[in-house]
Amino acid sequence: DSKIVNPPKIPLSNTQSYSPSVMKQKKYLDAHFKSGNIIDYLSSDETRFRVFPIGEFKQNNRLVAFNIESTNGYHPAKLSIYENFIKSKAEVETIVKLMNVKYFLSPQKFSNKQAESLSLRRVESGKYYNNFRYLDAYLYEYLNFEPRVQFLSNVNYVESKQDGYSLLKRNKFD
Repeated sequence: DSKIVNPPKIPLSNTQSYSPSVMKQKKYLDAHFKSGNIIDYLSSDETRFRVFPIGEFKQNNRLVAFNIESTNGYHPAKLSIYENFIKSKAEVETIVKLMNVKYFLSPQKFSNKQAESLSLRRVESGKYYNNFRYLDAYLYEYLNFEPRVQFLSNVNYVESKQDGYSLLKRNKFD
């Protein structure tokens, strides 16, 4: 549809107009592409990893602008097998390890006791631009991080996808 590719101009005044997309306003674009403490920290990590955004940061794909991989993907049209896996209610630890998660990005500060119980260590904090505003953000490193490539010692055969998802729901998936 031509209205998506070339949206109509909406007049603000007799001398100025703008497109309906708020992201076309320079102040929002500048803020979106400004890095900050969190992005700088992630960009300095030379290993291959993914970030697991939680809370308000879950629906934001801003990390892709800095070539930082996220568990949320980069496009609303995700593969159905991926969506089914995420919705399978598998143990969080299983999902995190299989998806190569090294960091959690949270708008919530965990107490030391909470972080320790989740095998997390706070490595950075600062302001993070999310949905057109800056929010407090906390970056936690997952201490049980698994490398991207893993060699399997055995394979479990299952009869169906549902059986596979059930296997993933176990406490300690190997």
